[in-house]
Amino acid sequence: MHMNFTSLNNLVTENGWTLVRQLGNVYQYKNKETEKVFTLSVSAASPVPTSVINRLYKITGLTL
Repeated sequence: MHMNFTSLNNLVTENGWTLVRQLGNVYQYKNKETEKVFTLSVSAASPVPTSVINRLYKITGLTL
């Protein structure tokens, strides 16, 4: 399962998460309904590692 940052960002934002803060390659998203916050630290130019995608799915409850 390979995904780049742009497609991952689109998936997250389409499902109710909002980018609230960015500093370099660190992105912080917040869900308005649940008030959950998660931080994603990836390079926008390279593929997102599978371990990061799996962690993101666990935190957000999203699936492909």
